[in-house]
Amino acid sequence: MVDPSKIIETAAGGCLGALVRKLGSLTLSEISQLSAISGNIDWLKEELQILHAVLLDLSNEENPSHQMKLWKNKIRELSYDIDDAISGFLLASSKGQDPGLQHDPGFVDRIMATIRSCADRIERLPSDFGITREIKKLKDRVSAAEDRHKRLKTGTNSDAGPSYDAIPIRDVAQYLSLQGLGSLVNQRMVVAIVGFGGLGKTTLAKQVFDKIAVNFSCTAFVPVSRNPDINKVLRDIILDFNSGESSEALRQLDQRQLINKLRKYIEGKRYLVAVDDIWSKDAWIILGSALFSNNHGSRIIVTTRKNDVAEECCPSSIDHVYKMDPLDKNDSENLFVEKAFGRKGCPPNLRGVCGKILKRCAGSPLAIITLSGLLRNKVTVSQCEEVLYSLSNAVPEDSDVDAMRKILSFSYFDLPHHLRTCLLYFSMFPEDMVIKRKRLVNMWIAEGFVHCSDGRSKSEIAGHYFDQLISRNLIQPVNIQYDVQARACRVHDTILDFIVSKSLEENFVSFLGYQLGRPDDKVRRLSIHYKEFRDGAGLSGQDLSHVRSLCIFGEPLRKHFSVSLRGLTNLRVLDARDGSPYYTDRSNGFDVSWFPHIDFDVSESPHLKYLDMYELMPMEMSREFYTREVLTGIANLQYLETLDLRTAYVKELPPDIYKLQQLVRLFICPRVRLAAGIGRMEALEELKMISIYSFYSLELLQELAQLTKLRSIHIRIEDGQIGLEQELVLISSINKLSMCNLHSLKIDAFDKRGVDYGTYPLAMSEALSSQHPLQSLRKFKMRHGHLTKIPDWMGSLNHLEKLVLEVREMEQKDLDILGKLPGLLYLSLAVIECPKEMLTFRESTGFHCLKYLAVGNFRNGAEMLEFQAGSMPRLEHLELDIHTSDSTTLCGCYVSGIEHLNMLTTVRVRILEELNQDGVATDVESAITSAVDKLPNNPTLSIEVCSVVLQHDKAYNMRVGRRRSRRFSISKRRHI
Repeated sequence: MVDPSKIIETAAGGCLGALVRKLGSLTLSEISQLSAISGNIDWLKEELQILHAVLLDLSNEENPSHQMKLWKNKIRELSYDIDDAISGFLLASSKGQDPGLQHDPGFVDRIMATIRSCADRIERLPSDFGITREIKKLKDRVSAAEDRHKRLKTGTNSDAGPSYDAIPIRDVAQYLSLQGLGSLVNQRMVVAIVGFGGLGKTTLAKQVFDKIAVNFSCTAFVPVSRNPDINKVLRDIILDFNSGESSEALRQLDQRQLINKLRKYIEGKRYLVAVDDIWSKDAWIILGSALFSNNHGSRIIVTTRKNDVAEECCPSSIDHVYKMDPLDKNDSENLFVEKAFGRKGCPPNLRGVCGKILKRCAGSPLAIITLSGLLRNKVTVSQCEEVLYSLSNAVPEDSDVDAMRKILSFSYFDLPHHLRTCLLYFSMFPEDMVIKRKRLVNMWIAEGFVHCSDGRSKSEIAGHYFDQLISRNLIQPVNIQYDVQARACRVHDTILDFIVSKSLEENFVSFLGYQLGRPDDKVRRLSIHYKEFRDGAGLSGQDLSHVRSLCIFGEPLRKHFSVSLRGLTNLRVLDARDGSPYYTDRSNGFDVSWFPHIDFDVSESPHLKYLDMYELMPMEMSREFYTREVLTGIANLQYLETLDLRTAYVKELPPDIYKLQQLVRLFICPRVRLAAGIGRMEALEELKMISIYSFYSLELLQELAQLTKLRSIHIRIEDGQIGLEQELVLISSINKLSMCNLHSLKIDAFDKRGVDYGTYPLAMSEALSSQHPLQSLRKFKMRHGHLTKIPDWMGSLNHLEKLVLEVREMEQKDLDILGKLPGLLYLSLAVIECPKEMLTFRESTGFHCLKYLAVGNFRNGAEMLEFQAGSMPRLEHLELDIHTSDSTTLCGCYVSGIEHLNMLTTVRVRILEELNQDGVATDVESAITSAVDKLPNNPTLSIEVCSVVLQHDKAYNMRVGRRRSRRFSISKRRHI
């Protein structure tokens, strides 16, 4: 029998796993209220548990019979219905109501009827469809499935593994960059790279782009995708050009205005633009007209799957269409070995079987990468032969079958069931979208895909799932940080197509928009894409009572748009973060913003666990009024775990929020006032951000210490300094939290204008220094308000991994204090005043684990840094601001010794040049480039030159004067 504590909700098993666990958690009091069925609870648990195991076993069949599909689908859908009924009962019971008599005399009868219907259908369906009814045989099948899974099971290594950056395209990149795009022809030249999905077109385009970008004054690399928002593509190009335009200002422009602005900006400039994954001629016609030929040697790189689109992009005799072929045998082998086995190489005993597996990939880099992820932890010949056997049956050697899809299918079915479910959830998101790790993890948790069993938190387990999908090469890591953890991901469009098809097959996700028509009768998860959802009436009459997740993306396409989201009685996840709040009409020569009418009542969704209120706003209400109306019913959300109010218009946190006893994560926008009672939210683990005002009572600040489960807190001190007594109480509460579970602390300070108000009071530093505080901290940030110097106690934070500080002045002894931190991986320092002496990083200084170092300043004075040989032996990323305000200081004296940092892979330098100092920045560029060129790892070097104007003794203003950006890429490494 399967341990019910380890059963979670899966795509294949529906809610059967969660239902078994839910039935097992019923208290005696709750069972007594279900007296009519209390004697059958154990029987029902056992039957559902067995049925769940069988469904999971049957879900491993890639091509089940039609009858088997029907049986699976009926049981899965039935499990959702029973779970909805039981959840309703538990909700009523938790409110102290008599579910059967007090408000609804027929409630228990309906529960009983649903469960008896389940029992009848469980008895009937197996015989109807020829499936054995003998429990022993069912258990035998489950046991056999477990044995088979153990044989095929891959390791649980959570390392992100190699990314999609090793595709061997050296000769092609050299040809395109030097013979074509790198030529001296003044006319605009277009090179279109064409080939089927998964060949590495984007990788090739990015490598060529990086190789020649140094020769252009402005560059942009933008994705287009199958269903493009052309206005967004135009905005992205303008933003990538560093034109100085703000994203918000560009959103107010229509297509004609965006084209005119882009044409005006590139006039007289040599530009380089890469347009990735374009599918239609119409999209190119618009983009091509905006990126006109200005006779300055501009270049455009296009990738596409369609030959006719490639030809449309290249009408001139100097343009070139490059047809991308699959990898040859040698390059295929090199890529496969690197991704599957790393530096160790392929073991001799596996070379034969791995060669046969590789042959099935037909030179497709995506297929090779996907299969290598599957084989990374296969260590025996028998394991690899079993993969080959299954793959051979799926992809005959000489067939016309879509080999890529079959390989993806095999990789999908090799996943454990919980990872399959997490992978299918990506179908909720649009193509080419970068999805943040924390957002996704919290949605998985709210859906019930994650269950604690080994002492780790749900967030840690869900993060492990995320890393495993990266390790399997099914999602691509984005923004990999100092701790080798990806903060976000994206999904290759070929893989996303497969995921969407599987989701539709399992009725896991339904879509409005996305060219997939109306959803099925029973919608379990709903993804709305505004850009193709032209009429809110598309939901008219649709039963939304079974929806568990709802996500909204894109912008409305017309004014007076409305959509009804009523009746979401079983909703667990509501995420409208990427839904735009308005449609802007400029047809009459002036701007009119029409806010979509979204008819939503939070009180109708008592099972909500994840609520992101971003842009849920009807047009006839002010945002503040609507937010207040929504929050009025929020006390009914007893199961809410994540509440995101960062974009909500609210001045004071309603006291009703403090009644949410299961709330784990609370995100608030700045300047929201707190009220007494926050200490009652004992389940809180994340609190970001809370504003502290001078009029707060001491009792309120003391309540923060009651949040003993808090792991992360962001505090923002508003309107200048708070009182000394308040300060001491606040720090006392922080100290108490640090002795419990606090791992991450961020403190900001702002005046009434929202500008940092200056030095943190000495009392704060002294209070923090008492009683060895903050010993559990792993991340510590103090910005927007600075310390006068580095306090001595900071050297005792032995668990600290990330430190971000703003400090008025820095001396060598301060640097030595920070160097003693044994586990520090990330250090970012903003030094206000010019150092009076050279700050020297030497081997004896410490920083032996440091991987990321950023040093900048916000006022006059230049950094005076020296890196000696042997210092920071693991440093990979260096980021510097170099201010050239002191014209008597020559370029070599700002920063010296970069050539000694042998492990560097990335160097980013921002040169802040005053308007009257032309020429100094060029000397600094040359010195930095020369030093980096001596490093053994050939790091990527990025240099940006900004013109600034000093405002007396305050921060420099980079908006005044001219601004130019230069990027250098001297890397010999391969990039996507």
